Amino acid sequence: MKWSASLSVDGSPQPPRVSEPEKKQGAPSIGSTANPNSRLGRKPSPHSQGRVMEQSAIAPSFVGIDVSKDRLDIHVRPSGQAFAVTRDSTGLEQLVDDLRALMPALIVLEATGGFEIAVAAALVGAALPLAVVNPRQIRDFARATGRLAKTDALDAQVIALFAERIRPDHAQLPMLSARPWPN
Repeated sequence: MKWSASLSVDGSPQPPRVSEPEKKQGAPSIGSTANPNSRLGRKPSPHSQGRVMEQSAIAPSFVGIDVSKDRLDIHVRPSGQAFAVTRDSTGLEQLVDDLRALMPALIVLEATGGFEIAVAAALVGAALPLAVVNPRQIRDFARATGRLAKTDALDAQVIALFAERIRPDHAQLPMLSARPWPN
């Protein structure tokens, strides 16, 4: 490298400048000469960089089921779909078929003194993701969100919201294992 120094008009020294670039050994650059950070001509990295911003086109569904003696009220979030079926073998078959088609991320129902056992057995038998929860958890959640339900349909809506927001573990079914199965 050749350095040259000069004096300015007022006599103060100018910093040395490079008059000719140093010849470097090695492979020539294949990138942009205008931008040293350019990846022009380089292969893309096989590793994902940063967060994936794409989300699935279909939002997961969460189902709340309010169980009573003769009927089941069902609410689906986030679609808002609501329907009811009878709590007998015909109604349970219809429920299983409807929920299989929906492919929910989670189904939640309250433990209601034994009425939930046949429903839970049908859903678990169909390999649907089910969580049976303590009614107090649902009641406390409803109170905290200001949604104290007064009807079965509103209870199902609150249970579905609970499923969506809290997402209780669906792998454990302690309520079912502790009770005998009905005949």
